[in-house]
Amino acid sequence: MKTLVYCLVTLAFFGMTKPVISQDNYKQLVDSIFADRGEVYFTFDIADKEDIHTLTRLISIDQVKGNKVHAYANKKEFSDFLRYQIEYRILPHPGSLLTESEINPGYKSNLPGNRTVWNFYPTYQQYVDYMVGFVV
Repeated sequence: MKTLVYCLVTLAFFGMTKPVISQDNYKQLVDSIFADRGEVYFTFDIADKEDIHTLTRLISIDQVKGNKVHAYANKKEFSDFLRYQIEYRILPHPGSLLTESEINPGYKSNLPGNRTVWNFYPTYQQYVDYMVGFVV
């Protein structure tokens, strides 16, 4: 019975979404989105919070507030997400919104031990720089 209900909810989820892109432009769209980065940060609305259980298997859910979802995805994950035909909006990557003083490992504030902001995923080189900065 649970499986039947899950299947019906999933089918309803597919049926209530409207097409966002045509198949002809699918590959071009994905390639253009990932031209500069290996990851995309985006937002979309869901009709039912139960949809999160399906989507979390595809993409990395960052935050859910009401029916608004913020998520990260690499190229393959985002391609899989697009098949659900959910309207979405690409957002600036949170790490790109930081100032140089927040990213710079030599940054020193008045708070002891607060050398940088850690609310984003650093690149490998940024991470190495941070670790070297802690030693100094």
